[in-house]
Amino acid sequence: MSLFSRNFYITAVSLLILLMAIMLTARVIILDSFIHIEENKATQHIERINSALMKELALVDAACSDYATWDDAFRFMKGSNPDFIRLNLSDLSLSKLKIDFVSFILLDGEEVFSKVVLSKQSSFSPYRDLKPYLFDGNRLVNIEGGVKGLVLSGGLPMIISSRPILTSEGKGPVSGVLIMGRVLDTEELQSLSELIRLPLSIYFPDKEAPKTIITIKRPDTSIINASYLFSDINGKPAFSISAKIPRDIYLEGDRTVKHFIYTVLFGFSLVIFTISRLTGRLTVAEKERQITETLYNAVVERSSSTSIIMDAETCRVIKSTPEVSRMLGYSPEQLHGVLFRELLHESLDSFESCLSALHEDGGGSASAMLKLRKKDSSIISANAEINSRIRDGKSFFVLHINMP
Repeated sequence: MSLFSRNFYITAVSLLILLMAIMLTARVIILDSFIHIEENKATQHIERINSALMKELALVDAACSDYATWDDAFRFMKGSNPDFIRLNLSDLSLSKLKIDFVSFILLDGEEVFSKVVLSKQSSFSPYRDLKPYLFDGNRLVNIEGGVKGLVLSGGLPMIISSRPILTSEGKGPVSGVLIMGRVLDTEELQSLSELIRLPLSIYFPDKEAPKTIITIKRPDTSIINASYLFSDINGKPAFSISAKIPRDIYLEGDRTVKHFIYTVLFGFSLVIFTISRLTGRLTVAEKERQITETLYNAVVERSSSTSIIMDAETCRVIKSTPEVSRMLGYSPEQLHGVLFRELLHESLDSFESCLSALHEDGGGSASAMLKLRKKDSSIISANAEINSRIRDGKSFFVLHINMP
């Protein structure tokens, strides 16, 4: 293996190792940064779900507060306003407020009146299904300022608000509590989906599952599942709302990394191609130099010191002895690559005849009297013996110049 070939392989392997390091760095650093951005964006999306749900909770709480702090409701709880329900709690009135159920309860937990809007779950009973929250620490029977939050009752996730029933001026004594709520059914979930522009679904996590509020999972390269775990008014996990988020950021990062890698591969291939071409040319040049050097040494050993070696195809000077260079007034470097015909003066025909004779004979030697033009333009005459040589498949002419 030549020195140039060995250097080429060493360079190629080094570049290949560098390329692999760059590709690994691109995958680890660049793509990971996109994944981090994607995770932050998914967290923002899922927090929007919480914000939207809290806004809906605030609306339910506001409606409950309006009804609870009202003289008519206060008198109804005292038994002196029997027409209150008919006049103020029709299905139409509650539907406009997006309230699905109401329940009036005395401070001792006794039910006065409960109602569910007919278009909703008819099997749901507020008093019956909310008993765990009514009598477990009396969370919903709170006369200090009310309770609002989320509950899971009868297998249904709900937004709920409980307010003490007072006069329109907010004075007591408290005559009971009013509970209002909204069921988070398919219709409500669709409204939330349209609000945040993401497909949503509700699921109920296992009791043994980790109680992480925000969970992000990546089932594949196209979708990311982000979920928010909501707790009920007792602080216990109730349900989760999950959003399917397209992985546009990750896919863009993946495309960026791939384009970067393709660009590096193209550059690497271009460098290897260039090095390969240069190495090939240098190898050929080195081989020709070695052939010429060998031929030159053989010529010098066997002949006079005034010799010129030419390429048989182009007749360009490949090598000349210092003696013949000085004789013509050139340095060996100046003669290298010169067309020998340019050194002739009025003897081109003789030279061409010698070459023709050599071609016809398929080698051998020929002699001619040549007039040579020196560098200072003076002319000298010399006997030239032209020999045809072949070394490693390449043809050369060797001129032995003898001064008369």
